[in-house]
Amino acid sequence: MFYSLRNRLIAFFVLLFVLSFGALSVLIFNESRSIIRSYIESSALEKMDEYGSYVDMVQTQIYDLASLIFNSDLTDEWDEAASDPNLPEGEKMLAHLQMSKYLSQTNNSYTSVSSVAIYRQEGLWVSMSNQVVRDKTFLDQDWYRSFKTANERWLPAHTDDVELQIRGSDHPVVSMLMPLGVFEPSQARNVLKVNVSADYFLEPLNRIHLGESGTIYLLDRGGNPLLSQSEYGSRGEARSQVEAVQKGWRKQGVVYFKNEQGQSQILVYKKLALTDWMLVGFVSERDLYAQLLKLRNSIVFLFALLLVVSLFLAFWLSHGVTKPLSRLVSAMRHVQRGGLRQRREPVAARAARPERGRLRYRDLPHHDRTPPPAYPKRIRAEAAAAAGRVQSAAYADQPAFSVQHAGAA
Repeated sequence: MFYSLRNRLIAFFVLLFVLSFGALSVLIFNESRSIIRSYIESSALEKMDEYGSYVDMVQTQIYDLASLIFNSDLTDEWDEAASDPNLPEGEKMLAHLQMSKYLSQTNNSYTSVSSVAIYRQEGLWVSMSNQVVRDKTFLDQDWYRSFKTANERWLPAHTDDVELQIRGSDHPVVSMLMPLGVFEPSQARNVLKVNVSADYFLEPLNRIHLGESGTIYLLDRGGNPLLSQSEYGSRGEARSQVEAVQKGWRKQGVVYFKNEQGQSQILVYKKLALTDWMLVGFVSERDLYAQLLKLRNSIVFLFALLLVVSLFLAFWLSHGVTKPLSRLVSAMRHVQRGGLRQRREPVAARAARPERGRLRYRDLPHHDRTPPPAYPKRIRAEAAAAAGRVQSAAYADQPAFSVQHAGAA
């Protein structure tokens, strides 16, 4: 019975300390994860809003510059002069130089624009800094064909011939294409190309962080990266998630999915309304909650340590409670068997024991102190012998008492 009591005490301490601590730790971890997840998601979307405003500002400058060139009378005069077969080549070159000067002046008014050029269908392009080049190779380039046939107005990061010619730079640029004189690209004789350095978009984007290794991409309306972020092609499962998001009606949000390795991933996205571009960010839950997972591991270690300590304390306390009770039960059983004459312990030893160990025979109730039925004859014999000794002592003292009494009289 008392061993079961000890087990109950051990179970009680385990439930009280370990399980309560474990339940509290799990609750704190889950709540912390929810709070951190909500904060990071809202922070990422807020930063995407700020970056989206920045992209809109750059695009506005590009469209303003293109609108100035498209609506300029100087552009119409230059096109007429360049298209007139009867005009001497010298006058055509003068018109080209005047147009180049105008492009330089216009480009200087917009700091975000790197360069601007006009490409003619007969194989000539005019750009800033008096650049007039006869070169038909651009007619066979993919960007020119896709603009003419598919109306692809934005080009992802690439190396531009104008940048190489003017600045001697092979840094990638993002370009916007616009027809001049008409609205249909397939009918345009002149194509305006406005270049913006890819770093102008990429540097602010790299300042937005998702966890330790999360990455944010700027995608065009076809779902392809606009900047020099080639690692996006290795995200197979992520691309399918992006396609589903692009077809949806939501402008921004968060999607949870698993990659090919079964790891939990988080997709944060925001659509840019001006050009149908989209910002998407990918981060793994393990990376996002790295610090929280370290805290969880520390809690698990502390939980295991507390389990061992609580088991030891529970065993020690239960042993201190059940041992005196076991001794008491053993003594009671000994009394029941008739063991009345027990060796009495020294007073000092009894005093040193705790209060729960001081139960003695004389402390028992009256009905428990009644001698067992196996002993009445011996007790009566001992009582009779004691009475006889008392009477013998009384008779031996009687004469001396009488003589002393007589002398006194």
